[in-house]
Amino acid sequence: MNVFSAGGGNLAVASANGHQRLSVSVSLLRSELDWRGVHTRLFSPFSLEHIGVLLLFLAVHQIGLNAQITSHPGSTHQMGGSCGNLHDTNGQFCCGGTLGALVSDGTKQYILSNNHVLGLLGASSTGDPISQPGLVDNSCQSGRTVANLTLSLPLSPTATAPQFDAAIAEVIPGELDSSGSILNLGVPGPSPVTPVKNLKVTKMGDATGVTTGTIQQTVANLNIGYSDSCRPNAPTIPLQNLMIIQGDNQTPFSAQGDSGSLIVTTAGHNPVGLLVAGNGTVTAAQPIADVLGALSNSLGKPLSVVSAAQPTSAFRVQAAPVMSPAFQRLIEAKDRLWASVRHDPSVVGVSVTLRPGNANWLEIVVYVRENTNFQSLAERLGGFGIFHPQGTQATNRTTWFLGHRVQIVETAPFMAYGKATSPADGGCSGASPDRPRKQ
Repeated sequence: MNVFSAGGGNLAVASANGHQRLSVSVSLLRSELDWRGVHTRLFSPFSLEHIGVLLLFLAVHQIGLNAQITSHPGSTHQMGGSCGNLHDTNGQFCCGGTLGALVSDGTKQYILSNNHVLGLLGASSTGDPISQPGLVDNSCQSGRTVANLTLSLPLSPTATAPQFDAAIAEVIPGELDSSGSILNLGVPGPSPVTPVKNLKVTKMGDATGVTTGTIQQTVANLNIGYSDSCRPNAPTIPLQNLMIIQGDNQTPFSAQGDSGSLIVTTAGHNPVGLLVAGNGTVTAAQPIADVLGALSNSLGKPLSVVSAAQPTSAFRVQAAPVMSPAFQRLIEAKDRLWASVRHDPSVVGVSVTLRPGNANWLEIVVYVRENTNFQSLAERLGGFGIFHPQGTQATNRTTWFLGHRVQIVETAPFMAYGKATSPADGGCSGASPDRPRKQ
């Protein structure tokens, strides 16, 4: 006689002597299945054909659930779903991003996301309503208001000091899951982790759902483009010391709409970074400890990510590797080079990477736009005493700066990964009325 058993989210068919013959793992929302009805039938005699039909139904049902909650979660009380400022529309388009994480100052809870998602790049006002889902995922219609903007960190195209694309909004009690749980990932781990090369990470974003990747670089300075359909005249803004993440299995780690996602370690889901931008191939994010530090200074209270077990300090961060004097000099040279070249329209960013073909040597890399005229670039920047290329072939675009080898690499520009849309009727008349924007 065959016995059908269910437990712990697993279904199994076993023979009379208890040896498992067939098993399948399922995770079902209780609201989607009448478990009492299933339980009644579990211990009634039925054939293997009945079992096969039931397992097929459950598998198809689960595929449907996954499609609903990993790509466009819609209305949710958890982090990782769509969100946005209700004023993020220009009448023709509306924009938004992702509910990144729930953070707390010990008394109040706040949504953490990007400035360009919640703060409108400085065009917002304290108290602005934050909706879930955002306008961009609700046909430019107002969703439910779940928070009100508290502060957004300033961003300037002329800044020389580090700046952070981050904002927080105070949660309206009862509107969001107070545990800080992230869709499909659960509650984050308790301690922020310093980004290091080859660290395995994951995230839940409104556009691409759950993805995994590997940190390739940790000290990239990049020019980030912020122009989109809602803000077509937005400037390019320099950000420093970003991590660069490569998606696993030749799949992009993120896409437009994932801005604001909390990046966590694959093991333990400890916070690592706040997703900011991408170029279609790789993703750029800012270290979460730096983001929390800047926000805490602006708020006047220490902030920490709401997690399964709260850290003893808001800034309890996994120790970073100690920099050798040689590496420190390389970083200083990278930053000096960045200060000299970042205003050139061809320059996308400057970072430090492993020398091709030599895993034991680091070098500076200058990222430039695709189809850049290298000779012209060298002439423009030669006045700084920086670029004296050793060759003009694509395989030998190298130079030296302060005794460090510099590699010149073409790449696509990095753009902030907010998302814009326009409803089918060509307007956003259903959105909350826009007010005059700050200039």
